[in-house]
Amino acid sequence: MSETKTRRAEATISLWEIFWVFFRIGLFTFGGGFAMLPVLSHELYTKRKWIDKEELTDIVSVSTVFPGAIAVNSAFLQGLRMRGVPGMIAAVTGIVTPSIIVILLIGMFLFRFASLHTVQA
Repeated sequence: MSETKTRRAEATISLWEIFWVFFRIGLFTFGGGFAMLPVLSHELYTKRKWIDKEELTDIVSVSTVFPGAIAVNSAFLQGLRMRGVPGMIAAVTGIVTPSIIVILLIGMFLFRFASLHTVQA
């Protein structure tokens, strides 16, 4: 993708759209960071044209080097590339929010079901 087209596309990407795309990736991806890569490629490269294959490969390569989850690192770098620090915050918040919601729901129901005989066994 040419530098001019990339900059024009980046200027029109809203923070809400970044959040929503990464939220959906976090919501529908199971199995860790490497399982997320085809979905990330489809959403960012094929569907939205926010990134080219070389940039995607670079982001994934750098994401595996940094400590932490590959999904969060990829969201961090992609959000930072698209809209700077606000984009990074939107992308990381989007990718981790589904997991936080699921953990909170499990926690809410854990004590209710902990006393059941089948759960204790």
